[in-house]
Amino acid sequence: MTANADLIGQPGGARLLTTPALIVDGELLERNTRSMVELAANAGMRLRPHAKTHKCSELGKRQIQWGASGLCCATPLEALVMLGAGIEDLLLTAPVTQPRQASAIADAVGRQRQSGQSCEFSVVVDSIRGIELWEEALKGTQLQFHALVDLDIGMQRTGVPDGPAAIQLAARLSDSTSLKYAGIQAYSGLIQHIESFEERQRIYGTHLQKLATLIDELRAAGLGPSTVSGGGTGSFPIDAASGLFNEHQAGSFVFMDVEYGRVAWGTSMVPFDVSIWLRGHVISQNHAGMATVNLGTKSFSSDSFAPDVRNQPDWAFQFFGDEYGKLRFDGPDAPLWGESVDFVLPHCDPTVNLHSEYHVLHGNTLVAIWPIDGRGVL
Repeated sequence: MTANADLIGQPGGARLLTTPALIVDGELLERNTRSMVELAANAGMRLRPHAKTHKCSELGKRQIQWGASGLCCATPLEALVMLGAGIEDLLLTAPVTQPRQASAIADAVGRQRQSGQSCEFSVVVDSIRGIELWEEALKGTQLQFHALVDLDIGMQRTGVPDGPAAIQLAARLSDSTSLKYAGIQAYSGLIQHIESFEERQRIYGTHLQKLATLIDELRAAGLGPSTVSGGGTGSFPIDAASGLFNEHQAGSFVFMDVEYGRVAWGTSMVPFDVSIWLRGHVISQNHAGMATVNLGTKSFSSDSFAPDVRNQPDWAFQFFGDEYGKLRFDGPDAPLWGESVDFVLPHCDPTVNLHSEYHVLHGNTLVAIWPIDGRGVL
């Protein structure tokens, strides 16, 4: 159900939105993406933004129009949705262990190519069994996927832990007819939100030292990677300075949130604008210094900070139940019964996953509603 479709194109219609409503500024989305594309290019990297942040094929297509080389996907469903939208260069950044998922992706890529579209699809592997799974899914299809060896450089979530294991997988890929060895992936999510640049640099520095060693070992074995892909929004300035990556997977930069608003980029803060917020309404105001809004744990992720009140630094939000939030304030500048209130997301990725659509604004005009079509499981 799209409750606000009748407001599209009405001047000032954004003020009439039925809430909760997840809102994005279309101009800021473009500015953030073009800025990151330029920053990456200046560091010798192409930008492959992560669709796990927005889970929206319409936004993904626009990011490619704005200069991204392709997209990353975290889940098979995200990949299938982006393929269905005609996006032609995708990297699935998590290992796949379920044959049904691999077969569904192989079928989708095959259909896309049969329709006359070019399609470069890449996967990551961190085990021989993972290679065999993809080979089985691709058998008899005449398709060949690019494959990156996933390296564990310190997070211990996925990836091979050392040089001999990386060399074994790269050599096995080099002998495959269904998969083409295309390089390596290295990502450390543990450090992305460390607020102090110096502390982030210190911890992440040990991860990058391991990555440099693994690259050297692969090269010595005649398996030097043509692609070194990885990184995130919080690690970008360190990744750029390292010279180790030629492809970057940052995702949250397109939106920003409370967490990334606290992260320092060396001598400055992250150089992107907040382009997303969640609008709610005051539904009750019967006690001094507080009001109840129609946004609770079903509207915001609760894995990090509370949301900030947009343009109201002296107001504070507290979770007040599944459907409700408590808005606290001091002084005469107070919200009124029935008024809308906007909030900066605490953590953009998991908050987006709670909603079904974006309300795209240019100024105070609602210009489009984009479905968040990459949610769910396959």
